[in-house]
Amino acid sequence: MEAFTVRRIIENDLDDFRKLRLEALRLHPEAFGASYGECSQKPLQFFAEQLRTSHVFGGFDVHNTLQGMIGVNRSSLPKLSHVANIWGMYVRAEKRGSGL
Repeated sequence: MEAFTVRRIIENDLDDFRKLRLEALRLHPEAFGASYGECSQKPLQFFAEQLRTSHVFGGFDVHNTLQGMIGVNRSSLPKLSHVANIWGMYVRAEKRGSGL
């Protein structure tokens, strides 16, 4: 089993986050609400805003390469503060089944 580090994706990871997100949308359009066509036209600031407004975690290999991601949003409504939504879950094909 490979070793991975799971941590929050930060602004220093922005380029890698954008690339991985677009890869996911391009290769598996049926799995996501967003489309590659619309997101590939968005400026880098759009992806930076996703990192600021959501909890986005990444799985990094021993070379610190981003291999997978998942986004989590928690409801801001008081009665739903215990509810979270998962979005954008994706792991590169070659890393699936590796324990990430």
